[in-house]
Amino acid sequence: MNLWILAEIAIIPRLQNQIVRALCDYPIEWCPSPKTLLMIYERTSSGSPLRKIAIKAYVLRSPANKFQMMTTELPEAIKFDIAICLKLSLDSRRDCHGTRILPREFYVPEGGGL
Repeated sequence: MNLWILAEIAIIPRLQNQIVRALCDYPIEWCPSPKTLLMIYERTSSGSPLRKIAIKAYVLRSPANKFQMMTTELPEAIKFDIAICLKLSLDSRRDCHGTRILPREFYVPEGGGL
């Protein structure tokens, strides 16, 4: 997560996108802990692709028996984003790929240089 944040500060979108691909392609499905979510929210801005992928991974991959207990302690901004993600997942059947997350949903535009 820290490398993605550093790439955002240094304006290196290609590196950010490589990190997103690595998170999505990692052989063990990544699920951020509440502590990781807090760190991401403290160091990124609203609408950040890193926030979005972390929330989606949390929603899709958190153990069902621990989800409510783990979520209770989170700040309201994170709970709100979790609720939105849950609603979108329930409303949309395009998420029928189980817990697999498609990296292209979270890419940072790499468009032309300076």
